Amino acid sequence: MKIFVISWFYPPVTTSEALVTYKLLSNSKYEYYLCCASSKQWSYNKETKLESENIKKITIKTDDFNVFIDKCVEEYKKLSKKIKFDAIMTRSMPPESQEVGLRIKEFDKDVPWITSLADPIGNNPYETLLILQNRIKFVRNLYLNAPHFFLNNFCKFARNEYTKKLGELNKLEEKVVRQADIVIVPTKEQGKFIIHNDKMYEEKCMVVPHSFDKKLYPKVKNTSSDVKTFSFIGHSDQLRSVEPLVRALKLIRDINPDILNNIKVRLVGNIPKNIKNMIYVFFLNDVIQVEEPVDYYTSLKIMEESDYLIHVDANFDVLENGSIFFAAKIADYLGAKKPIIGITNPLCPAGKIITATGGKCSSANELELAKLIIDVMNNPLELNVEQADYYDVKNVARRYDEELERRLKNEKK
Repeated sequence: MKIFVISWFYPPVTTSEALVTYKLLSNSKYEYYLCCASSKQWSYNKETKLESENIKKITIKTDDFNVFIDKCVEEYKKLSKKIKFDAIMTRSMPPESQEVGLRIKEFDKDVPWITSLADPIGNNPYETLLILQNRIKFVRNLYLNAPHFFLNNFCKFARNEYTKKLGELNKLEEKVVRQADIVIVPTKEQGKFIIHNDKMYEEKCMVVPHSFDKKLYPKVKNTSSDVKTFSFIGHSDQLRSVEPLVRALKLIRDINPDILNNIKVRLVGNIPKNIKNMIYVFFLNDVIQVEEPVDYYTSLKIMEESDYLIHVDANFDVLENGSIFFAAKIADYLGAKKPIIGITNPLCPAGKIITATGGKCSSANELELAKLIIDVMNNPLELNVEQADYYDVKNVARRYDEELERRLKNEKK
């Protein structure tokens, strides 16, 4: 099969979406013609050079979304005169990639459309949280009971442009879901959050979890030591903060300081200044090492060098179990074959994956987290390799290929 793909982000530009797209498509048996932007907006400013024989990359040199949309449509028109595409695929983020799909379907109604929504476009908890803050109870309840009605109707009367834009993005998301033939999501929980019609969910939703690719990991010689390294790699902010970890370590220092002699913590990435200051105020700088952001390959090396890997989820009180998300970094953690300590609800998608693969979860409560760390030091965790291998890209891509072929055959009937 030949598939035309629109993905603003793609290597060497490094973002989670770029890496997720590369890993899945490069391990698929199908042939892809992929339009991407050369823009480094919103990227991690660290290049990751990756190529694959089954992906023919078409780079559009622009930072302008409208130019990107027009050029992608032009490329499809040009290529479709010579190539019979079995489908088009629009990748998640930014939303403009989805607008290309809408434009193509205007003149090529028969081509099946696969949309990949690694994150919700409009009804995204990270965004809606900002407009719900400090709202009266009636407004919050309106969102909880009818989120799409709220976003489509309340937002257009808002005074600030950000809230109005969110309403427009929600309408775009609904339009994309209606017109697309297949909607790819990383978890069923996210699929049901985006596709709130049960019949449409059954017909369109295709769950393709994030994956790891062992070919990308460097060879690291692990040595046994009494000192155990706990590593967090990523972005710490107000919603996904490592502050509970720092406070838990401070608590351990207060009640059982000897344990800290055998603990080393690495915080690698964007760590806010207040966290760095807290580490010194709590006299934990001999335990916690803060490091600058690194490139993707180095991050994989750090994962392999660690004994435990730390994941922090944002917790949203408007969502059942606090979250619908499965961060792609969790899959990379599993590829390093190390257990994960999750600061998240064990019943949310990330929490279920962490516990199923041999890790453990804690809330952001510092006492609960301190007890978990002490327990792990006394009773070491082991990765459930069989469960982790479910997320090996070889297995994920094989299941994706089989399911996509089945669904596209049904579309042609």
